[in-house]
Amino acid sequence: MRSKTNSKPKRVVYGQYRPEVAKHKHNLEIVLRQSNATPIRGHSDMGYVCYFCPMEFPDPDDLKRHTLDSHRDLKQDSSQKPLKHDHFSVKIDITNLTCKVCFASYDQLTGLMQHLRVDHDQPIHTDVKDYFLPFRFDSDPLKCALCESEFTAFKVLLEHMNKHYRNHICDICDAGFVTRASLQAHKKTHNSGDYQCGYCHQVYNTMMNLRYHIRYAHRGQDKRNKCAYCGEKFSSFKMKNNHLVKEHGVAPTIAKCKLCNKTFGNYKNLQIHHMSYHLMNQNYKCTVCNMDFSKSEGLSRHMVKHTGARNFKCEICQKAYGRKSTLRQHLRIHINDRRYKCDHCTIAFVQKCSLKSHLYSQHGIEMEKVTVK
Repeated sequence: MRSKTNSKPKRVVYGQYRPEVAKHKHNLEIVLRQSNATPIRGHSDMGYVCYFCPMEFPDPDDLKRHTLDSHRDLKQDSSQKPLKHDHFSVKIDITNLTCKVCFASYDQLTGLMQHLRVDHDQPIHTDVKDYFLPFRFDSDPLKCALCESEFTAFKVLLEHMNKHYRNHICDICDAGFVTRASLQAHKKTHNSGDYQCGYCHQVYNTMMNLRYHIRYAHRGQDKRNKCAYCGEKFSSFKMKNNHLVKEHGVAPTIAKCKLCNKTFGNYKNLQIHHMSYHLMNQNYKCTVCNMDFSKSEGLSRHMVKHTGARNFKCEICQKAYGRKSTLRQHLRIHINDRRYKCDHCTIAFVQKCSLKSHLYSQHGIEMEKVTVK
C-alpha cells in the first residue's frame, strides 16, 4: 500500500474554466475558417494524425491537403469536434500561412489573428491565454516555429513548446507548461512520501525516483513504447526508434555539422558540438584544474574526478558510482543487455570496453576501425 506523508493535492475542477475554453474554441473556429491553418491531433510512428479522423500521413503536406479536401465542413465549424476541457491546447500547422479573405501571408499565427481582428473585424478574444501551438513543416530537420531550434522528433519539439507557452508555472521549480493538466502531472514529481515498487519491495521518497528504479531495474516489465507498425513494445523511446529503422525501414536521423562534417544521432548532440567546438562557448571553468566546459552538466561530471563522490547507487547490488552514465552502463549487467556484438564471431558483451579488448586480443582489430551496431 502506497502512502504519502504530505496532503493530497487539491483536485482541479475544470468546469470553472469553461468560459475560457469557450473563448478559445471561438478563436479556433475563426482561425480555421479564415485561413489555411491546419489543426493536427498528434504524431505517431506512422505519421501525423488528422484532427478530425484517425487517418495518418507521413508527410504533413498530405495531411493539410486531406484536411482541406475531406473535412472542409468540419474545418468551417470546429464545434463539431469538441475540445476537451482539461487538454484544450491545439497543435496547428502554419506552413505558408495565408489569410483567406485578402490572401495576405504571415509567418506567425499571432500576426494572422491580429490581422483578422483589426483588418477584417473578426471577434477574436484577446483576454485568454494562448493555447495554439504553431508548427511549420517547410524544412528538414524539424524546427521550432518560434525560435528555429532543431529537433529529431515531433515529440521532442512538442515538449520544447512548454518553454514558449508558460501558461501555468510550477511554484516549486518555476517550470512552465502549456496546459493546467500538464502542470498538475508535473507537480506529482515533487510529492514526497513512501512509494513502493510494484515489482519488488524497494521504497522511494519521490515518484520520480520510483520511476527511475522501475525503468532500470525492471525495464523488461515496463514497456510503454509501442511500435505503430507491428505492436511490439519497448522499454525506451530510443529502443523503439532503433526497431523502426531496422525492422520497418524508417530512415534514421543523421545530424551533420555544416562546419566540420561530423555526424550525430540527434540534433541536441549536434547543437552541443557546435556550441563547444565551433563557438568555443566554454563558460564553465573547473576551479581545481582550470578545464573549461560548455555546459554546467559537463563541469559537474568532471568534478567527480576531484571530489571522489559516488552519489549514484545501484538498487540491486548496492554498488555506487560517481556518474549516472556509469550507473546506467552497470545496470546492463543485471538485465544481461549484451548490446556490443562482435561481427567476427558470436560473442556479445555488456560493455564497449570488453568488446574493444576482445577485438584486439582475438581478432587483431583496433576498436577505432570498427562501428558498433
